[in-house]
Amino acid sequence: MARVKKYIIIEYMIINGKKLLLKTYFFIFSLFVLLMPFFSCKTVQSSQKQDNSVSSEKTNLAVYPVGEGTILSIPAKDKLAEKRLDAKLSSNITKASPESLKNALLFIQNDSKGLTPENQLYLKVISALMYLVYPLKTEETKPSFSHDEEPYLYGLKNVNNGVYPYSMKKDDFLSLIIPPLILVSEKASQSEINSYKTDILERLTTAKNKYPESVLPPYLLGILSELENDNTAAMNFYKTAWNADSSCYPAGLKYGELAAEAGDGTVAVKIANFLSKNLEDNVAVKLLYARGYIASSDLTKASENIITVLKKEPENISALLLRIRILIEQKEYLKANSLLDAYSTKNRTSKDYLLFRARIVKEWNKNTISAIEFLSEAYRLYPEDFNILLACAEICFETSQKIENRQAGFFIEKVLQKDPENTAAMYLLVKNNINLGDWEQAVFLGEKLNGKVSGNVNKELLVTAYLGAGKTEKALALSKQLYTSSKNPSNRFVGLYIEALYRSKNMQAVSQIIKEKLQTADSELKSILHYYNAKLSENKSEAYLSSLRSSLLANPRNKDSLFAMYEWYFNNKDYRKAKYYLGQVIALDPSNKKNTDLAENLNRLLAE
Repeated sequence: MARVKKYIIIEYMIINGKKLLLKTYFFIFSLFVLLMPFFSCKTVQSSQKQDNSVSSEKTNLAVYPVGEGTILSIPAKDKLAEKRLDAKLSSNITKASPESLKNALLFIQNDSKGLTPENQLYLKVISALMYLVYPLKTEETKPSFSHDEEPYLYGLKNVNNGVYPYSMKKDDFLSLIIPPLILVSEKASQSEINSYKTDILERLTTAKNKYPESVLPPYLLGILSELENDNTAAMNFYKTAWNADSSCYPAGLKYGELAAEAGDGTVAVKIANFLSKNLEDNVAVKLLYARGYIASSDLTKASENIITVLKKEPENISALLLRIRILIEQKEYLKANSLLDAYSTKNRTSKDYLLFRARIVKEWNKNTISAIEFLSEAYRLYPEDFNILLACAEICFETSQKIENRQAGFFIEKVLQKDPENTAAMYLLVKNNINLGDWEQAVFLGEKLNGKVSGNVNKELLVTAYLGAGKTEKALALSKQLYTSSKNPSNRFVGLYIEALYRSKNMQAVSQIIKEKLQTADSELKSILHYYNAKLSENKSEAYLSSLRSSLLANPRNKDSLFAMYEWYFNNKDYRKAKYYLGQVIALDPSNKKNTDLAENLNRLLAE
């Protein structure tokens, strides 16, 4: 009787083993379809090795006795607590980058113990992490979030539904990190996140200190810092995650975006170059390229990337707004205005719409009153937004007017209170020091700014400060760097380099550049070149005036040429004509204290 019983049990186990094998195979296959982008062409050889391990796994699974009904169930909490992850698997899950999660997946697939309850659990955890944090690696294929009460899976299900799992413990990596994943959940409301910010910060700080090798704590802290408008801290957190593992592409995209916003287009383009190897033709990467090239003043390449995106996705709002920004930078105000009109049919109160509308009416229509009205509305709607605060500060600096009865210093201080190292605020302070003629302070802050973010925009500002402070050698070295950074340097870079050469008394080099570029120059650059041609013939009155007139014919708003005309007539005691040209200079640059002082002096002379 005993022999028969033994036979029946063995037969039953073998039959059950076959069932388990079929269901196990199906389970692994489903997850591998979900996580297929993990594997590139470069992993073909390793995949062949995996096939051998799978056959080995079949043999092992066939002899393991597993109770009926436990095929895909999660073990009870007390039983699971007794189990411990293999150190290698634990390390890969804790690092939590796409590459390390891929390695964790392969570890489970090749585990000689087979698809144990623990392995079942962590396969589900991996698929959920990939879907929530790295959707591009799963083609946004949604996993089936378990209805099981197991704490990890229950927490992940809540996060996916936009509900913060506050009751989760804080005794290991996953229990610490799962609740803060609410920051990347598409269904999470801002109010839900705001309600638990303190707990999120506590969990992420603990996780960052206990598991410094993981990319998730710094990445999620970056998102949290952005929500708090602390872009400097956010950029540093994203940088930490990106440097820890470059397969963590969301951190790279965010780091590059904030670096470009801070004026460092080189970093943004470098990251985009790296990401494009694995995310070729990806829209997010193309947008990062565009932001990087805008920050590097290479508007041609920026336009190419944006046009590519808009051809692929005509309704992409981010691309449309960047296109408008590029057109404004290129002074193509008519085209920018048309696109903004089209955008306004969908949203007339977005911060981007109000900022761009303010820029267009200020720069194109020369209507500072309307610009202030748009920015006043923006400030009322978005009183904590840094871009709004900085735009308000800039126009207050330039016009010496107030917004909502607040002066420029109020808006700058509001930014610096939350983000003391904010580079955009520092940029405005340097710009204001230049306008006030405080060259020593402009150089001090300009060098500090470039020490933090050495982008072309910040270098351009520092060259201007060096020139004003009489530091010609430094200005020449830095302007040459800008001039040679591209085959087609921007008009501003050409102008700065020529000015530095002129201050260095290298007239031959100035003349050479004028000859090389004049024939193919656009109207703005022609105006710059004619201005310096005038300076080369300063002792010849007819040639001097002729070149200045040619400069203003090419660009009637060239401040340098207008100011030169003022000086010419002032020196020749024709104060009325001098006043006319100085008035145009002040209209273009109303915040420049030096010019307003000259106007007061001129008025006194005319009154005599």
